[in-house]
Amino acid sequence: MKTNQWVAVGIVLLVILYLEAQIWNYWQADVSYASSQNYSRGGQPIVAFQKLQEAIIAVPDEPLYRDEMSQQATTLALAAASEKNASLAAQLVNIASQSSNTAVADSPNNPSFWRTRAKVFYSLSIPTTALEAILKAVDLAPTDAKVHYFAGLLLDAGGEKDKAIKMLEETRDLKINYRDARFQLAKDYLAAGKPDLAKAEANFIITRIGDDAEVKKWMEEKPSC
Repeated sequence: MKTNQWVAVGIVLLVILYLEAQIWNYWQADVSYASSQNYSRGGQPIVAFQKLQEAIIAVPDEPLYRDEMSQQATTLALAAASEKNASLAAQLVNIASQSSNTAVADSPNNPSFWRTRAKVFYSLSIPTTALEAILKAVDLAPTDAKVHYFAGLLLDAGGEKDKAIKMLEETRDLKINYRDARFQLAKDYLAAGKPDLAKAEANFIITRIGDDAEVKKWMEEKPSC
């Protein structure tokens, strides 16, 4: 064959080898990710973290792995903090934060990643970032009742009571039998001086969702209801 033909063959072989290497990397990453999930469910967070690191090394641009890393690093950071290991906790907080930053930067229209980000930063006691994240998730998933409920809780925790009530009302309207959302709404209504609305929500839970002992006890302890 002529020289240019050999060159063409060489290029094809290099492309094939590259593609095979990429396929191997993705396969290895998926195996490590699945293993990480299993170890996490099995109560072995450190091994799960190590396996997830292997997945990220194999395929560093997969946002799903980064999203999971933000959660696992947060779990370990809280554990380290509880054991008074401030240095390790700080390192893990940084990993959690950077992993979440990468996940939402690479996949900005995925509401699941924004919801994870909200949980991560709320767990790390960074409420402002958590609230920004969950409100972004609400925008991306306007019919997701769970996202709205979490947003309502974060607004409530941040002292934005009127906005929290509005968000919880939207949650209730999205999912009529959402017991936790209605119960939180009842509590917020009562705190806002609206006992009739609070009673209506509590009664709906008891009569339409189920004979709820917790809600009944709450009503007994709140004479205005």
